[in-house]
Amino acid sequence: MAGLIDHPPGRRPERLTDGEQAVLVHHILRGPDPDRGEPSSWTLPDLCRFIEARFGKTMLPQSMSRLVVRSRATARTLFMRCITERVGRRVHNRRLIGSTRSRGKPN
Repeated sequence: MAGLIDHPPGRRPERLTDGEQAVLVHHILRGPDPDRGEPSSWTLPDLCRFIEARFGKTMLPQSMSRLVVRSRATARTLFMRCITERVGRRVHNRRLIGSTRSRGKPN
């Protein structure tokens, strides 16, 4: 079929690289510092201005909203993985050492 062009599958490439997204997540999690002249809480336009000042890239608040939602899901996943690993180590250690609390059931 002459004249047909294959388009790459998928969606547009991300505007921010993985490293830049990590910096943004850290900036959000650190929270604003009113003593340094930052607002009391981040808004999407504030985060857009941060990206422009830090990386020289412009983003609309709608795009920032999608990015923040994805970043929150990623941060939540990492947090839950960390908690699960800690709880798993505690359970494993209790099985090896024995529980320090009496549960009313024989071991």
